Amino acid sequence: MPLHYDIDLKNFIDIQEYFSKYVNKDLIGQSITVFDKTDNDTIWLQEKIIDDIFGIFLEDPKIKICVLGGLSGNESLRVHMDGHNPPTPDQHWALNIPIFNCEDTKMYWYDNNYNIGYATPTNKPNLPADDSQHLRPIWIGNPKVIDECSIDKPKFVKVTTPHSVTNFSKRPRYLLSVRFNIATNL
Repeated sequence: MPLHYDIDLKNFIDIQEYFSKYVNKDLIGQSITVFDKTDNDTIWLQEKIIDDIFGIFLEDPKIKICVLGGLSGNESLRVHMDGHNPPTPDQHWALNIPIFNCEDTKMYWYDNNYNIGYATPTNKPNLPADDSQHLRPIWIGNPKVIDECSIDKPKFVKVTTPHSVTNFSKRPRYLLSVRFNIATNL
């Protein structure tokens, strides 16, 4: 089963320009900016993507939350899974939209025998993540990479499979991860 799908967003450039106001080009470490469904930024984004994503969902999709994640140069996010254990149907996939300097960013998925532990998205335990738990695999065997992709264009990505992200650039990168209120057809 594929773990990522490219999607053509006709307003991709507009989205990048709009969310670039949140980019800190001097970022060191990680940053997370959360937009809930009532934020003006989320409402604006919903209007820009609805026509392009409508057929991917079982019903009329609504954005539940958006997370703008910043990652400094030459840094990786630890292996984790998003959602609850077990995940709810709407938590399996996220729409990832590169906002700034994502050309040298890769996402990796892992598989092997593991148990599930609980973690936060960063080292800051008070940060919300989709009103859900951030899960980490506790490996029983050695993890193995089963897929990878560059995050240089919009993609739906599987977030309930163990995954990590690496920014191979010397500069920070920013990516918008969009979660929806219903399950996809993926």
